[in-house]
Amino acid sequence: MSNSKLMRTLFHEHNFNLEGKKIRAVLEKEVANEAAQYRLWRKDGKPDRKCPRGETDQYLLHVEMNGWLIPTGMTSFDLINRIGFPLAVEKLYGDMQERGKVFRQAEAENGCEGRVQQLLDTEQQEILRLGSDPAAQAEFLKTLLGRHAECYLKAKEDGGQTAPDFIGAAVLDELDQCQQLKAAYEERALAQAVEEKGRQAAEEQRACDAQNEAARRDLESAEWAIRNGGTVQNVPVSFWSDRWHKKTSPILLWLLQKYQIPVHLRTQGWIIRNLQSVTVERDGELSISFLRSKGGKCSDKIWECLRALVQTVRSDASSVR
Repeated sequence: MSNSKLMRTLFHEHNFNLEGKKIRAVLEKEVANEAAQYRLWRKDGKPDRKCPRGETDQYLLHVEMNGWLIPTGMTSFDLINRIGFPLAVEKLYGDMQERGKVFRQAEAENGCEGRVQQLLDTEQQEILRLGSDPAAQAEFLKTLLGRHAECYLKAKEDGGQTAPDFIGAAVLDELDQCQQLKAAYEERALAQAVEEKGRQAAEEQRACDAQNEAARRDLESAEWAIRNGGTVQNVPVSFWSDRWHKKTSPILLWLLQKYQIPVHLRTQGWIIRNLQSVTVERDGELSISFLRSKGGKCSDKIWECLRALVQTVRSDASSVR
C-alpha cells in the first residue's frame, strides 16, 4: 500500500523493543480535538484477529508517539464501542439502570423480539455515530495514555519500587530512564523473591520439625512401654524430610530399624499389614494382637524379632532420655 512504512513498535515479543525492530505499518487514520492529535496505525499483512466481528475488527491499533508505535490493545471496532456505548446509553436512556428497565419492559411485551431488536439497532446506530467521532476518539486516547503516564511517574517518584510503565515512558519520551527504573524494580523484586523463598523454607522446616518431634515422642513412648511394661499400638508414624516428602512406617517397624534388628522383607510386610499391637510384661513376656486373614497365620519370625527388640531396648541405656 502507498501509505505503508517501516515503524518501530514499542514492544517486541511482549518485551520492550530494545533493538528498535520495525514492522511495516499502515496509517489507519488521524484523530484530533482541541487538546490532542494522534495518528493511528495498524500492521500491514495478516490480520491480528482470526475471528473478527467485522471488517473494522481485524487489526489492532497503535498510536504513534515520539517515534514509537504504542499498542492500544484495541481494534477500530473496539475503540468505537468503548467510546460509543456509554455515550449512547446516556443519550438514549440516561444510565445503565434505566437501560435495563427499558429492555425488561420490551421483553415483557407481546411480540417482544421485534421490539428488543429495534432497541438494539437504534442503540448500535448511536454507538457507531458517537464512537466514530474523531474528537471523542482523541479524547479517549488522551485519557488512556494519560493513565499510563501517571503509572510511569509513580514508578519514577518511588525509584522503581513499583513497576515502571513503558507506554507512559514513551508518552513522556523517557524510555532510557524507564529502563533504569525497570532494572531497579527487577533487582528489588528478585531480592524480595529470595527473601520470601527463604521465609517459606524456614516456615516449612519449622512445620516439618514440629511433626518430626511429635513422631519422636511417639517412638519414645513406645520405648518406655517396652522398657517398663505396657502395650504399643502399631500405628503409622511419619517423618518428614520436607513439605512434599515423608516416610511412613508402623511404629514397631521404626523401632526395629532404629535398633538394627534384622527383619526379613516378608516379615516387614506382615508387620505393616497385620500386626496391630504388642504388649510387653514387666518380666519381658510378649503377647500380640494381629489381623488374621483368611487362611493366614501369625508370622513365625515375628516373635524372634520382637524378643530381640525388647532385649535391645532394655539393655540400651541410650534409649532412656
